[in-house]
Amino acid sequence: MRIVILKNLFTIEEAHKIPCFFEDLKTDVLKEIEERIGKVIRIKIYENNPEGVVELKFESPSDASICIEKMNARIYAGRKIDCFFYDGKTDYKRVRCM
Repeated sequence: MRIVILKNLFTIEEAHKIPCFFEDLKTDVLKEIEERIGKVIRIKIYENNPEGVVELKFESPSDASICIEKMNARIYAGRKIDCFFYDGKTDYKRVRCM
């Protein structure tokens, strides 16, 4: 598996308060991950998902595994990140009621 999901990277409320929020988030995430872990070939930010979801596709499965090891339960912007392999089914584009 090469696709990893990171949850709790942002809140919709904070994203709406800061101009260029998602562009900055993308830049920050790519820089951090590629410097510490490995090559990301795709990043998707699910801007309307209330769980603050970012999807990363890695060049290698081993880098995806390392990402989960290093990022799961890490604190980012005061929130605990959940990081795991994509299950191939969940539609993160859908906005869920909380």
